[in-house]
Amino acid sequence: MENKFRNEMEIELAKVKILLRPTFENIAAMEENVGSIAWLGWKYSRGIGTKDAVKSIPSMSEVAKIIYFNQAATKADDVTQKKFSLEEIWDLVLQEGAGVSSKIMLYLGRITAGNKADEIEGLSETEKKS
Repeated sequence: MENKFRNEMEIELAKVKILLRPTFENIAAMEENVGSIAWLGWKYSRGIGTKDAVKSIPSMSEVAKIIYFNQAATKADDVTQKKFSLEEIWDLVLQEGAGVSSKIMLYLGRITAGNKADEIEGLSETEKKS
């Protein structure tokens, strides 16, 4: 289940739910393999509101990589591993279709917005950290 105060996002691809968690390790791996968050933000937003908007949509390969590197990892026997391989995510992305690109753009927007929990009044420190 996603924790919106940590900018997590749960997406569904071909009826499979995947939790995206923007940890330092996940973001660093994504940036090393796909590109920096700033570059991705620029790349995907440059065509908004223009006739070139289609050119700024993330490719299926980029979408699969972003999902793969940002999926929440599981920890078993002190070994952290991803639940789905890149190939499995690629297959899910292809089954889901182009609509998944908008979900990834929303996720990237969330993680670049910062932690909004500090701005919400009435929450205890425990609720902000949960």
